Amino acid sequence: HFGRDIRKAMGCAVCAERDGGKEGPIEKTGYSATGGVGVEIHGHVGSLRSLGPILLVHDLSLGTFVHTVEAADGAGNADLHTMNPFGDLPVMKDCGEYEVILAHPQAVMRYLAGRYAAEFYPPESTMRMAFIDWAMDRFEDSLVFDAEATILVVLGQRERPEEPEGVGRATSSRLQDYASFFLREKFIGGQALSIADYMVAPYFMCYTHPALKDIAHVECPDRVKLYVRDFLATCHSADLLINAKGFALKELLDKRGQKGQLLPPEDQAMELVPEDLFGGMRCGLDRCKLYGASLCLESMGCILAGLDTRCGEMVPTLPGRDTGAPSFVAMNPFKQVPALKAGDFAMAESQAILRFMAQAYVPLLYPRDPVVRGRIDCAMAHFQSGGLSKCARETIKPFLTRTEPPDDLIKAGQSVTSKLREFADHFLGRKWIGGDKLTIADYWVAPFFFAWEHPAVIGVCQIELPPRIHQFNRDFEIASPAAAKLTHAGGHSVKEVLDKCAQKSGRTSFRRSVGPAFV
Repeated sequence: HFGRDIRKAMGCAVCAERDGGKEGPIEKTGYSATGGVGVEIHGHVGSLRSLGPILLVHDLSLGTFVHTVEAADGAGNADLHTMNPFGDLPVMKDCGEYEVILAHPQAVMRYLAGRYAAEFYPPESTMRMAFIDWAMDRFEDSLVFDAEATILVVLGQRERPEEPEGVGRATSSRLQDYASFFLREKFIGGQALSIADYMVAPYFMCYTHPALKDIAHVECPDRVKLYVRDFLATCHSADLLINAKGFALKELLDKRGQKGQLLPPEDQAMELVPEDLFGGMRCGLDRCKLYGASLCLESMGCILAGLDTRCGEMVPTLPGRDTGAPSFVAMNPFKQVPALKAGDFAMAESQAILRFMAQAYVPLLYPRDPVVRGRIDCAMAHFQSGGLSKCARETIKPFLTRTEPPDDLIKAGQSVTSKLREFADHFLGRKWIGGDKLTIADYWVAPFFFAWEHPAVIGVCQIELPPRIHQFNRDFEIASPAAAKLTHAGGHSVKEVLDKCAQKSGRTSFRRSVGPAFV
């Protein structure tokens, strides 16, 4: 793998031995799974992001849950920071043959399933795995933000939005859309739970609480209520959502309003897909079709990987104009690029597409080893949720689309500089994120790194691009023949559009027409 010291290879600092009797903000509670494989999950039972891995470790009886509480003075915990310098929860430490440390809930659960419980992320069913990935990424990209504006507001952890009724209606609509597509079977995993179910269930359970309707104006869809009822009956550790010595989500919500849950009666059912959703589908052995736009950086990662490995071909698709066509909506009802079509199977979400392409066509881009995958997953997840995606929306997208830039571009540029240094320090210790060979993580970040190096972006936002990112760009240009599409695409490549912006001055460089609805 990455040599004997696997801990450094995960992109986090090596976890120091913890002093057993040392006082501090970490405390071990009574919530301990039996077993002794040596897996620790550091998190909080009242944290939506922590609960998926916590519940999964309990159900698998893999080890111990360490209930982590922030220090009273806000200084945090030094031992936790040593394990995960990014400072977010949950954090997993697996003291098996090698000590492996991972952060981010999706990366942790993929690792646990890959190493200990494949049935929750079944490698024998490429389409089911892709559906699970799509469900998690779609939830992360949309409903997690809704939760911050509704659930966390009710819990007193976020400020109340200016128009709570409108936020509640929008959240209700997106919940219904998500449930209508991803909950056509009993669970996202089909008739059995998957890692995606462990991720979304804590959020959905909150939406069945009366406080979310009374305070956040969210109408929980009936399908979500039935799903929560089934999850609570199936997940052995689901009691942690209800009763955890005052820390459980339901207990915290009970303090905010009317107690209880709005669950349907036991005998109420809903017509669902009775058999495997993918039972009659075939992926096909030919190249897949990749629907995307040359100015959509999320699309380009998938397109470059498909072209380089000859497993996919690009179908130019303009957001807004083309994504509303019935043929496209049949592939992706959420009407966004990129999308993929392989035989009878279709899917969306860029990171999920990259995983599918690797698992179906080019396994070397996403090796089966759970330790290697853990590093790849951590890097992609950190880019997405650790602030770099937000930085891209603020400092790259205004050049390429009609999106308004933030008021303070210099401050946004400073954030890019800081976060790129952080990313390079922790994930680019070797030539590529996964080691000595390109992986899906490199294809994911490459279009963004390319755009951030352009003089137009650097000049306006005053970004100081780390030398390690410069080197990555040079290496990727050599390793990826398809990278030429970032520089030449009939006037519509990332470089060609940024070159035009560099010839302009002031804020007018952000206002250009690239299509009637490319926003």
